[in-house]
Amino acid sequence: MKFLRSLSVKTDRLKEKGLCPSILNFNLTKYTFGHFFNDIFSGLKIFFMAFPIVISFAIFSGGSPIQGLITVGIATAVSVFLGGSKYQINSIAWVVSLISLDIFTKYQYKGMLLTSFFIALVLVIFGNIRIGELLKYTPKTFLSAIAVCVSLTIIVTQTQVLLNIPITYSYQNFYGNCTALFSALKCIDTSSLYRYLIFMGSFAILRLFFKHFTVYIVYLICWGTIVWCDTWNIFTLPDILSSLKTIGQSFFQDLDRNTIFNISFSFPFSQSVCGSLTLQSFSIAMIVACQCCFCTGMTKSLTGDNGVQTNMELISVGIANFLSVATGGLFVAPDIDLTVKNVQSKSKSTITLITIVVTVGAVLYVKDRTFKYIPSFALSSILIYTALHILRQYFSTKYFNIRTADAKVFWLILVVAIGFGFVFAIFIGFIISLMEFAGRMLDIKETSVGTTKEHNSDVTEFVANKYGYISNKRIPSKILKKTEVIQFDSILGLNLIKNISDTFISCGKFPDVAIIYFKNVPFFDAYAFNALKDFVKIASERHTTVMITGTNGLLLELLKRKAKEYNSGNVFGYIVPSFSEAVRQTVYRLGPHNVISK
Repeated sequence: MKFLRSLSVKTDRLKEKGLCPSILNFNLTKYTFGHFFNDIFSGLKIFFMAFPIVISFAIFSGGSPIQGLITVGIATAVSVFLGGSKYQINSIAWVVSLISLDIFTKYQYKGMLLTSFFIALVLVIFGNIRIGELLKYTPKTFLSAIAVCVSLTIIVTQTQVLLNIPITYSYQNFYGNCTALFSALKCIDTSSLYRYLIFMGSFAILRLFFKHFTVYIVYLICWGTIVWCDTWNIFTLPDILSSLKTIGQSFFQDLDRNTIFNISFSFPFSQSVCGSLTLQSFSIAMIVACQCCFCTGMTKSLTGDNGVQTNMELISVGIANFLSVATGGLFVAPDIDLTVKNVQSKSKSTITLITIVVTVGAVLYVKDRTFKYIPSFALSSILIYTALHILRQYFSTKYFNIRTADAKVFWLILVVAIGFGFVFAIFIGFIISLMEFAGRMLDIKETSVGTTKEHNSDVTEFVANKYGYISNKRIPSKILKKTEVIQFDSILGLNLIKNISDTFISCGKFPDVAIIYFKNVPFFDAYAFNALKDFVKIASERHTTVMITGTNGLLLELLKRKAKEYNSGNVFGYIVPSFSEAVRQTVYRLGPHNVISK
């Protein structure tokens, strides 16, 4: 009893510091068999959705398919025990795939291991000094530019692969790859052109007939068909493990992975080598930290779960990076799409993560049969499709309106990344983001009203029911599926609202009703007004009703005054100060015959 009491005290202290692993917050009292089977299904669905992407980016990073699966397994296992968010799904850090390729090419696995150690060190320090609470509010425009640059490189290089054009892999040689592609277009043989049309055309056809499925799931179905055909000797496919020549393949042939202590650093680490690896380590750490903080901040807004701990998540991802590379994997980062899918699947426990770990282990156990039936050219087409999906997500009107500050930063970082390399662009983008954040902090003035009036507690119950914590029969499930509750507990939280709208767009579906709940937010600054106005505009274009609630006190007066300036009463959505009234109106809009019992 004394041990349990002391453990409870230490857990409370960790929670106060924001450094408590989410597994200690696991509540069995409200966990049913329904939740268990739902979490199992969610884990399987997330794994099969991530499987093609993971192995594709692993090969693109210079590794092997096995390394991609090891990365997912280690990242997920660490998240189970050390993660600061039970919703977060970690995967391969595809945004830094080109930097990974450069490290692999120049310094082999030993350079990857040293880099992962520096990355872990930086992220653990970030978590311990609690910088995560600030990073999640900084603008992430430079991340969009880096992602677009990676996507453009993927499209060029993988098109060369499909068309059988010689390729020069280098994240510094974007122009060289473009030149090689366009100069060879006139000399492409017919078989290569047919292969390109078959694999890329299949995406368009399958997407047309399977609108409710992701293309990755459709390709898994195709691979299942290929397995059946190969089993019945209709045709024979080459083994991907022998046909693909990647840098990571030699790692599994020449190195014993039982322990990391038998690695001999035979080649000398000069001062220039250590300096280069240190710069790349910091650039990767900053990218991973920003993704991590953005994911946890967005998850907290979408779920209203105050147990999400950004600083602990930074430490978790840092440790996962070192352990992943030490056991043969690649770099780790939170995956935004997978995290949102986990939230949408109403998954709320560590069972989902454990399911992913077990599934990864099962696939690795039968790896020879698993990878034998994957067409290597299908991986290139998956990468191209993913890159096009990212471009569609980021190349929206907000970046073509060059008058906005976000657009200027975006194009500046994109040009720098293409012309001077990723590391330089990441450092410049990160500094600009910090400057923008500092400027906004200076613009925020303290007001005479320190807080809004006390809100009712219905929000906790509604958010809990929205994501399946409590079984509430007052609100029909079909209405909950059409509703999103986005909670902000500080004025700076609206930095995330653009990212939330991008997430809805990437998932291909906006909710019918979006309830934005401001919890103890006393006032807005100019940035917050513009961010909210833009979100309402994007949502209305997709026929989504936006309700603004929790706006008691000064905030309500400010919103009404600002709406008059725009000569539009609904420029900020439908303002409903009482949350319970917003819920009642939501039920009325989505189900006029459903009435909430008092």
